[in-house]
Amino acid sequence: MTEIKKTEAAPVMDAAETQWRFASALAKATIIPKQYQGQPANCFVAIDMARRLNTGVMEIMQNCNVIHGNPSFSARYAIAMANKLGPFAGPISFDQKGTRGNESVTAYAVVAETGKRVEFTADMAMAKAEGWTSNPKYKSIPFVMLAYRSSSFLIKLYCPEVLFGMQTTEELQDVGMAKAVQSTVLEDMNEQIADGHKGEIAEAQEEETPSTPDPEPAAAAPSIGSDSDLF
Repeated sequence: MTEIKKTEAAPVMDAAETQWRFASALAKATIIPKQYQGQPANCFVAIDMARRLNTGVMEIMQNCNVIHGNPSFSARYAIAMANKLGPFAGPISFDQKGTRGNESVTAYAVVAETGKRVEFTADMAMAKAEGWTSNPKYKSIPFVMLAYRSSSFLIKLYCPEVLFGMQTTEELQDVGMAKAVQSTVLEDMNEQIADGHKGEIAEAQEEETPSTPDPEPAAAAPSIGSDSDLF
């Protein structure tokens, strides 16, 4: 009798089924974030991410946010993961400079294997050019926001596996606000253009409409005076 060899797909399917049962049970919990309660599919994704990143499911749930339909990690969590799993000899550090309106933050770290310092700087000039300042937090807490941005770029460049191919929550929020502002500006411009066209059309219609000449005055009837005027 020919022996039937087990394919590699079987263990994968078994693991997926086990993961789904775990997700279904987890979705019944009331102490997990709202977007996971009663949503076994969302829990399944969180479990899978936790498995791939070798971390806890609750840790993923608490730090994974969906912005404009896209999953993202908070910048704080990305920094924590880079400090824990990245190639750096120590934690990511920051150098703040500048005065009000001209702030800049440099995120830097030392690569353990080479001893080389790597860094990335984000400043208000970049924030304005990219439209991030549509987010009011760049006025109230500029150094914090720039620290998030500079560290996010540093992580993407030197340890992209930390973000699991995703963007940070702050990046998606900034982009969403910038797009909203651009959309509003475009709508205003379109309204102004439409109003201008309406005025031009009205003027053109006035020019094309022939003017009606004023009626000629009727001839005055001869006045009739007294009887003596007739003779």
